Amino acid sequence: MQGEHLLDRLATMFGDGGDLGFIDPDEARLAGAAMAAASAAETQAILIPGFGHDCVEPRPRGSEQVSVSVIIPTLNEESCLAEALRRLRQERPHEIIVVDGGSSDATCQLARSPSDGADILLHSPPGRAAQMNFGSTHATGDVLVFLHADCWLEPGALQDAERCLCGSGVIAGCFQMKVQANALVYRVIDAAATARVRLIGVAYGDQGLFLRKDTFDRLGGFPRLRFMEDLFFGKELRKHGRIVVARKRIFVSPRRWQQTGIVKQTLRNWILTALAAAGVPPDRLTRWYPAVR
Repeated sequence: MQGEHLLDRLATMFGDGGDLGFIDPDEARLAGAAMAAASAAETQAILIPGFGHDCVEPRPRGSEQVSVSVIIPTLNEESCLAEALRRLRQERPHEIIVVDGGSSDATCQLARSPSDGADILLHSPPGRAAQMNFGSTHATGDVLVFLHADCWLEPGALQDAERCLCGSGVIAGCFQMKVQANALVYRVIDAAATARVRLIGVAYGDQGLFLRKDTFDRLGGFPRLRFMEDLFFGKELRKHGRIVVARKRIFVSPRRWQQTGIVKQTLRNWILTALAAAGVPPDRLTRWYPAVR
């Protein structure tokens, strides 16, 4: 009930969802360390002081090569999907599955491209959780990697994911996030995201979650939510093992921060996460997180 009262107060203060600003309390406590890390590594993947890479051991000799299915949920992503697919195709995954939620632009045509398109194009009701779960039912790889359409992976990232999952007690992982913009504040955002995974074991969707398909199936997939499915699935995952950060990077579009404003978007993220933690149903919070294309 406390969360509901807070939500009502915020609605009174900010009006409709489009005017609400967004921050994650766990990330706020890490700001000092993140700034130091960002200053020291302007053009490299960020490591929080005191934390090493999670995945440094090579694949054991004689281990079998695993197959990787990459699942991309889409909704009106014509501006970025072609480039994401082109780069991903160079990594030679077992299969690329695009699950469209009803796009009205050229997204599906791009996914059908005979040269750089997806191996499988599926259609489902909109909502990332529903789309990704549907994609997983058609995946035949040993490992699932979930990517947003406005993200792309550093060369060798899929192999790095395989190596991470060989680690003792590892149930899932994600990649080092780097927002594709040069300002120092973005390096702070990168560093805070990595620290969040290492300290509390929760990876957000734009960090490229990966795990074994049998694990995903056993846990029932993403919760059936319209919003924050990554947060709640991460909380379930960490009950069963470690969530690690790969050495390879995932490059993330800055479009949401640039269109909304860095401070406003960050505040929005923190507040919505706090409200969800306070018990406000995530589906009620969707109106304060409008789609950005």
